[in-house]
Amino acid sequence: MKALLIADSPEFDLDTAVRLAARSDFIVVTDGAVHKITPRITPHVVCGDFDSIDREEALRSYPHAQFLLFPDQNMNDLEKAVLFLLEKGASEISVVCAVGGRIDTATANLGVVIRYHERVPITLHQGAMAMRVVSSRTPGTSAYSFYAAKDSVVSTIALERTAKVSLANVAWPLHNAPLEPGSMGVSNKGLGLIASITAHDGIVLVFHTDGSNS
Repeated sequence: MKALLIADSPEFDLDTAVRLAARSDFIVVTDGAVHKITPRITPHVVCGDFDSIDREEALRSYPHAQFLLFPDQNMNDLEKAVLFLLEKGASEISVVCAVGGRIDTATANLGVVIRYHERVPITLHQGAMAMRVVSSRTPGTSAYSFYAAKDSVVSTIALERTAKVSLANVAWPLHNAPLEPGSMGVSNKGLGLIASITAHDGIVLVFHTDGSNS
């Protein structure tokens, strides 16, 4: 099951959410975003603590949606929604509208993607860009391939000092090379080919132009 999770960012990206919804099997929206998607997206589930929406209006707008109350204040709505999708058996999750606005909230949402990447492939989308965690910790997360349009941005950022990566079919390839946290891997370029990255050691974030925009 390909799931889409729509969060609530002040820089709300409805066009990207609509595009991703068209290729998703199951759509979850956190409560803060529920009034922002009407009428272009119909969610299967609306979830959260419902302290920031008109619940009666939301029920009228989406009479067939399941409304799930997640009152636990020790987790944000994004993390609770990811856990719900894991229980539902999602095979991959696309997350949109999770960054922008407050830097602490955006960083926390990025941390959620990093925390659960070993359990399910999670891709974070914002506008034309997509982000994926690639990690040596499990075989299923150690490699990632994507279409990199000619001259499109491909950035690889290490989260650990021990990271070693291989990067192919980009302007500046790497082969089992050390990559430290910082700016060294930022702004590589695509060649109009299927680019690939392998994490031989450590965890890296891969940012690239979302090929589905092409």
